[in-house]
Amino acid sequence: MSPLRNRAFALASSTLFFSAFSTGAMALDAAIIGADMKAAMVSQGITFDYTDVREDGENIIFSGAKASLADVEGAWEIGELTLDGVSEREGGGHFIDRITLPEVKQEKDGSTFELTSAVLENVSLPANAKSGDFFEDMFYYESINIDRIAVNGAGTFVANDIKAVSSPLAPGKVITSEGSIGEFSVELPPAGSDKTLQVVHALGYETFGGNATFKSSWNPTDGASTLSEGKFTLNDAASINLVGDFGGLTVDVLQAMQELSANAEKSEQNPEAMQLAMLGLMQQMTFDKLTIRLEDNSLMDKVLDYLAQQQGTTKEGLIGQAQFLLPAFLGYFQNPQFTQTVSAEAVKFLRDPKTLTISAQPNEPLPVAQLMTLSQTPQIIPTTLNLTIKAND
Repeated sequence: MSPLRNRAFALASSTLFFSAFSTGAMALDAAIIGADMKAAMVSQGITFDYTDVREDGENIIFSGAKASLADVEGAWEIGELTLDGVSEREGGGHFIDRITLPEVKQEKDGSTFELTSAVLENVSLPANAKSGDFFEDMFYYESINIDRIAVNGAGTFVANDIKAVSSPLAPGKVITSEGSIGEFSVELPPAGSDKTLQVVHALGYETFGGNATFKSSWNPTDGASTLSEGKFTLNDAASINLVGDFGGLTVDVLQAMQELSANAEKSEQNPEAMQLAMLGLMQQMTFDKLTIRLEDNSLMDKVLDYLAQQQGTTKEGLIGQAQFLLPAFLGYFQNPQFTQTVSAEAVKFLRDPKTLTISAQPNEPLPVAQLMTLSQTPQIIPTTLNLTIKAND
């Protein structure tokens, strides 16, 4: 499903490329807008091309448009693409009211991909000649709406009512975003010899569906980032929600990362120097807090019943084994109090699965570089992260 995601958003991005056309008091220069679009897409790992581009009043129309990802074979044949309401943007580049991607249907290697009614609105397309200003040079859209994405092959995946909305991009302003997948459904292929599919089928999830939502914010000035909701729900199974705060992701850090990435692609920097530079950047970013909350809706009972059957025991017998084995497993942390608390909460959840909440909130923001080294000293993980686990709270 990740190739699907990559391709759908590659197309969406390529659609955004098309926002590189300017209108206003003067006639739009379709050729310049086309060049701007191509340049903007290359910076995002997408190749955008077309056979012809023309101006039609305040609109720009591409003929024979297609887009492809740098690491994905084949191109999406888009056909005619129209940028509606194109105008010159102060400081260079263009603003596009709306880009509507026509229905896309592509077949390859026995699989079919369909994308229905994708619309991007309030699109900013930077000028090909970069200004050096982070915001002026960013390809950005305030909203995207996709009616339906479907992939049919050995199995099927369908997602309906996909939305994402962000606040306007402006220096010094906090950017808020939220989005959702209204509904998705999956039909798995026959399990065959695939061990993972065999287990999923045995749990009764040959077909399943659900939805997803997210809400976030980013302050470009100080780099404070918040994920206030990141919820993924599987119907008749469970839902998981992530909430967290992170710091230090400033414009300067982002630009430095982009430069490192560009140099790496051009092989202009040796690997060791790049690793040191990346560690330096991660030292500027911080982990502030994170909470992961699982809400069970019959999944855990199905898993326990399956495991008990596989081991020739009962569910109660399996929970008794877990109660015995957990302290030994958690001995890795060399923290008796933490081991006792976590074991008790885990068994409580297994006996009556409702919710399980895992939280990490250091007393002080923790540099990401330091966070990555914690596995070398597991005994300090519970106290450094202020790690807690609660069942059925």
